[in-house]
Amino acid sequence: MKRILQNSLKLILPLLIGGGIIWYLYKGQNFEEMKQVLDSGIEWKWIFLSLLFAILSHVVRAIRWRMQFKALGYEPTVNELSNAVFGNYGINLIFPRLGEVWRCNFMAKRYKIPFTTVLGTMVSERLLDVMCIGLITLVTFGIEHKVFLAFFRDHPTLADSLDRILLSPWVIGGAALTLFLTFYFRKKIFGLSIFKKFAGLGQKLWEGVKTIQVMKHKWTFIFLTFGIWMLYFLNFYVCLYAFEFSKEVGLIGGLTMFVMGSLGIIVPVQGGTGPWHFMIISTMLLYGIGQTEASTFALFVHAIQQGFIILLGLYAMMAILLGDRLRKIVQPTVK
Repeated sequence: MKRILQNSLKLILPLLIGGGIIWYLYKGQNFEEMKQVLDSGIEWKWIFLSLLFAILSHVVRAIRWRMQFKALGYEPTVNELSNAVFGNYGINLIFPRLGEVWRCNFMAKRYKIPFTTVLGTMVSERLLDVMCIGLITLVTFGIEHKVFLAFFRDHPTLADSLDRILLSPWVIGGAALTLFLTFYFRKKIFGLSIFKKFAGLGQKLWEGVKTIQVMKHKWTFIFLTFGIWMLYFLNFYVCLYAFEFSKEVGLIGGLTMFVMGSLGIIVPVQGGTGPWHFMIISTMLLYGIGQTEASTFALFVHAIQQGFIILLGLYAMMAILLGDRLRKIVQPTVK
């Protein structure tokens, strides 16, 4: 019962948060006007191109992940890894961040690798992803800092909330106290059996993390990382050309919107629903796009892209199930 309650909260709470933000953003919106925006014309070729970039980004992520497995001495196929990545993002639309756990568990069982080792490969790739988007954010901020500053001027409560969290004496004091107690009682902590158990798990985790360090062709891995984020950007950017009102935003404007939307995705709700809309709409307004048009763009593009991720996830699950059944039929039974 307790586990059911916990799983229900993991599903329902993010939905409530995202749904609450969507309700707040669209509560005063005239949906008839939004319908008129859609009826005025959508160039679907750009939407389909966007979905193609989405598929390519996941496949490139699978190719990059394969390099880490090869550093561990395993040779999974790109097809298997692509299905794992498709399933990862599909599951995340139901249970935020659970997709990563499923992806690691799937590959760990498939190749008889310790789960923590596979998790370590994902931790290292995510760290590199954070560094990559951090660099993109810094460059974009340097170019369009006026837009970022205008965003926080238009949303002072958000800026104040961030300041209160980051500069809270409770946060700073709690972190300092934790570090002091850990250092002071380090001998007793290190001697605990539970610590030794976690240390063993940590060692297996580190085996996965250090794959980037020991692998061949490190620069290829880094190049693929930037390639993934370039495809993510193109996945968003080409959608701007699907609507007459957003065609003239330009490359830098599109990059700014992409960065702001990526910051919204950080919030652990299904597919960034709510926070992503808020960031995209707010940034579009700063570029002179009307409220109705911006709201329509955010709702439509997000729905199309997330619906496509669901389809990819379903495809991956079916491919995995059918592949496993065919493998059992084809392979002879070993007695």
